[in-house]
Amino acid sequence: MNIFVNATAADVGGLKSIVDHFLTHISKSEEENIYYIFVSNDHFNNFKSEKIKIINTNSKKWIKRLLWDSYGMKRWANKNNIIPDQIISLQNTAVNFKNVNQIIYLHTPIPFVEYEWKITKKNERKLWFYKNIYPFFIKLFLNNNCSIVVQANWLKKRVSSRIKVSENRIFVIKPDFSLKQEDTDMLLNVDSNRRFSDQISMFYPAIDYVYKNHLTILKALKKLKDENISLYQKLVFVITVDEQSDTYKYAKKLGIHDAVKFLGKVPFSEIVKEYKRSNFVLFPSYIETAGLPLLEAAYFKKLIICSDEVYARELIGDYKGVHFTPALNVDEWKRKIEHHAEANIPLYEYTIDKSANSWDQLLKLVKKGD
Repeated sequence: MNIFVNATAADVGGLKSIVDHFLTHISKSEEENIYYIFVSNDHFNNFKSEKIKIINTNSKKWIKRLLWDSYGMKRWANKNNIIPDQIISLQNTAVNFKNVNQIIYLHTPIPFVEYEWKITKKNERKLWFYKNIYPFFIKLFLNNNCSIVVQANWLKKRVSSRIKVSENRIFVIKPDFSLKQEDTDMLLNVDSNRRFSDQISMFYPAIDYVYKNHLTILKALKKLKDENISLYQKLVFVITVDEQSDTYKYAKKLGIHDAVKFLGKVPFSEIVKEYKRSNFVLFPSYIETAGLPLLEAAYFKKLIICSDEVYARELIGDYKGVHFTPALNVDEWKRKIEHHAEANIPLYEYTIDKSANSWDQLLKLVKKGD
């Protein structure tokens, strides 16, 4: 079969990771399909092979992307005399190819949550767009030949309700969780001691988006500084944002930047080291599809203080080491940090279900549509 894969917006962040994982999987599979991967850069050229064709469309920006989805892919197919047997879109939206079965991998939760943002605020404008305008694009080319894949049951229900698609056409495929062998081997050599003997390390791997909610933790640290200076002086909040970020500016404004370790963007091997070294993991994000770092933290047997949101309850609710906290309640975050920083924290056992690879499940849907 000829399978077209739409990924023209994949550049950085989560979507790039999704495309990387998908291409890694199909490059190792024994199936005989030919995949035409439509992207807008050269990030994925290393995957080129007889069965993986990388086509650069230069269609990342919104207008170009809309034009590509509207008629660009169909024009490319006609020009090259290659008609798709199926289409996989890894970026939330279908393309205008009415008579071809499509699988839409819908991984953005923002249009389907209850939180609201203001278009007048610069750091919320993009979120307002995703919440209020983006559902139009998700629905634009959906038809009866389209199936939708999401990563969680809660999202399946919200998607069905918001864009009026039958739940029978929406499939839940959980995200992959796996460590590369080199990362697993590296754990044996990581010095798990704190950087200083009396240091209490709290780790949070997340990019600097508003809904990742770093600010609530910074406010909690400010309260701790004001009320319990001796404990505050032992704390370090380790995060994967840099010193050019809004989070750094806010920490400096509060006068608590000395208690924050700004790692910036680091390789996953460094993330593994921080998990190993941390006393416990914080996860204050109030919007996620699933929240993969929660599984990572559980894998490392860490205590987790996590926002009490539906995504977290579904993913990690049976883990004995998790403590749920209202996402925006500064006093509760402060109280839980204070309590666990002074407690003797055990290691928790947790078995992660690896029985089915998510990309294997997605490709089974491809075969069903054949």
